[in-house]
Amino acid sequence: MPFTNEEKLKEIDREIMQRHRVYRRLIANGTLNKETAARQIAILSDVAEDYRAKAKEGPLFAHHAERNP
Repeated sequence: MPFTNEEKLKEIDREIMQRHRVYRRLIANGTLNKETAARQIAILSDVAEDYRAKAKEGPLFAHHAERNP
């Protein structure tokens, strides 16, 4: 089942929020260092920005279909 870019973005955003909650606890417990946590969240945030841009573009090939009815 294909998922839309909007659905993927929503899931990525949910995961980022989850990581903020969980990573705080892991950092406090000493099982994750702050730099690693920040890097992992930054990478996923960058992925979210990629999907934000894709979601704005609309479905793949939409522009092509409009030009060639």
